[in-house]
Amino acid sequence: MKHYFRPVDYYGTRFSQPIYSPVNGVVLYVTDRSGGSGANDWTVAYEQATGATPPNDYLDWDIYIRPDDAPNVWVRHMHLNPISKIRDGISMASSRELMRATALPAAQGFRVKAGDLIGHGLGEISITRHLSGTGVPTPCNSSFARDKWANAPGCKEKISHHSIFELMTEEVFAEYRELSRVSRADFIITATERSSDTLACDGEYFFNAGNEDDPDVYVRLQSSVETMGESTNGIQETSNVSDSQSTGQTLPGSSALASNRVIIESFNASGSHTLSSVNAVEPFVIVIAAIGGPVSVSDDVGPVQRSLYTRGKQDGVAVYETPVQEAAQVNLIVEAPEDVHWGIVVVKAD
Repeated sequence: MKHYFRPVDYYGTRFSQPIYSPVNGVVLYVTDRSGGSGANDWTVAYEQATGATPPNDYLDWDIYIRPDDAPNVWVRHMHLNPISKIRDGISMASSRELMRATALPAAQGFRVKAGDLIGHGLGEISITRHLSGTGVPTPCNSSFARDKWANAPGCKEKISHHSIFELMTEEVFAEYRELSRVSRADFIITATERSSDTLACDGEYFFNAGNEDDPDVYVRLQSSVETMGESTNGIQETSNVSDSQSTGQTLPGSSALASNRVIIESFNASGSHTLSSVNAVEPFVIVIAAIGGPVSVSDDVGPVQRSLYTRGKQDGVAVYETPVQEAAQVNLIVEAPEDVHWGIVVVKAD
């Protein structure tokens, strides 16, 4: 089955959420989700919710990993902006080629280990085991597709769908238990359960997609991005902390946001500001924290101003960091009401 992971600060981290490989294996296929029916629905939703536009350089791809220990299985990550080595090293396949089983895997592929960064974007993942057929990843995953492509090789594959929570090691699942009192069964809808409670669809779209407040749709692990006085990486605040008197919440300090990385520059303020230029002579990462919203952060490192982060009018503390940026002189622009406190730290990439 397919799983959707929705961060608490969904729109703020929509383009910067790091995604890691769950397995040791090889990336052999990539596909571009843009251009198909409904492919830009997420863009429309993002613009309506934030009033901002997605970064110009953001890619909305799927990647397929073949695990070393299960060569008849495909781990598919969806809505992902892959790292450059995957983008540059794997030729693009189309959904039509996959359906017709004419898509060829990359000659060498890109090898990953469990825990390796593979891109940024949404945490959507599915596991498919091929029992017979060509073994080429198939997009034939709905009755709508099976009716439309009944004679295509992709719809003649015998496959079974699995949950990542079936295959997750106990060590990894323990991290979920640290956030909430959950069991693996809380995340898995069995075939029997789904057969007895089918979903109404229009083609390949749910009539009722549900939302994060629906316990039958989402399992809530956190109610806020971080707890009072403690950063998302678990480092206790010791210095350089800004207080929000109106909310009683604490903004993580520069040292906590840097997380043991070398600080190039740091800023701490409230409201709108055009910050002094930062000359990063090595690859770098920008870490942003904010109490409340709305707030947006952009830069004009290139010929056009680029959106780095946007958060709507929300309560609580949000922390996130950008993907690794190439060395450059960066001019950061923050737009926020005067009562929104924020901190920005530019650090050397690991």
